[in-house]
Amino acid sequence: EVDAVIVCTPPNTHEELAVTFAQHQKHILCEKPFALNIESARKMIGAALKANVQITMASKFRYVYDMIRLKS
Repeated sequence: EVDAVIVCTPPNTHEELAVTFAQHQKHILCEKPFALNIESARKMIGAALKANVQITMASKFRYVYDMIRLKS
C-alpha cells in the first residue's frame, strides 16, 4: 500500500495529479512550482483538505539558519 506520492512531473500536470492522488487518499509532496496559478493551487489544496490528506511543496531549506538551528 502506498501512503504518499511525490509529484515531480511538468508543472502543467501538477493539478490533475494532485487532485487524483488526494481523491485516492494519498499524501502529496509536490515539486516547485506548486501550481501554474492561484486557481490551480486552490483546487489542489481543496482536494487535499476534502480528502484529509497532507499536501506540500518541496523546498530547499537545508541552508536556512532557522532550519540548521532546529536540526541541531
